[in-house]
Amino acid sequence: MSFDMFVLTIREDVDDSFERAIVEKAFAPFLTDASGDYWNLHDADGQLRFVNMHVDDALRIGSFSINRPPAYESFPQFWDALYDVLRQTCTVLVWPGEGPHPTSCVANRAFAEELPADFIEHMGMPAIVSSGAEIDAAIGRSG
Repeated sequence: MSFDMFVLTIREDVDDSFERAIVEKAFAPFLTDASGDYWNLHDADGQLRFVNMHVDDALRIGSFSINRPPAYESFPQFWDALYDVLRQTCTVLVWPGEGPHPTSCVANRAFAEELPADFIEHMGMPAIVSSGAEIDAAIGRSG
């Protein structure tokens, strides 16, 4: 797949920054190069995946981006790691899409209900996911 995804905190008047270590721990088994802000990943077989992640080099972060996420079938562990980050943080995953389907998801229904009204107005209510496979399915439905 060739698109960008963004994981970010967006509640109004709340500092939802989270420990960068949560992202590091989730993706640690797949990190090939984590120099600076950009990370490159490999799959469980050690094959380099052309997935680029931009993660600020700070102890606490409010977002990170992913360029060219892998197909679920070829690298499900990536999607499970992404879900793990969503599960542990007050973040929303946003991606490009068309039509009436959500172009974002969260792992916590209570957090979804706290999103700013202007986010819901522009993006729609995010899908609530409970696994990496469900993230992939939500992206697939969004066109």
